[in-house]
Amino acid sequence: MNEIGSANFEMRLLAAEGYLKLGMTLDANAELKEIEPDLRDESTVLALRVKIYRKLEKWELTRAVAGTLALREPDNVQWATS
Repeated sequence: MNEIGSANFEMRLLAAEGYLKLGMTLDANAELKEIEPDLRDESTVLALRVKIYRKLEKWELTRAVAGTLALREPDNVQWATS
């Protein structure tokens, strides 16, 4: 990723986090959709998606994304699903 791509990625993540903190869940999700497709699978993006899907009460999506993170980070209990 070049410097511009990195800056755009970081900007989108920060914007999404800010929107989420303000309760603007759909806007947060829209920011993540603007991230370059090859970076949407980054763990930081997926972790933010879990938070967004929880707020939206999208339980199947929450479980699916958290399951992906659990495979990547098996020792991280926050991704455990039952």
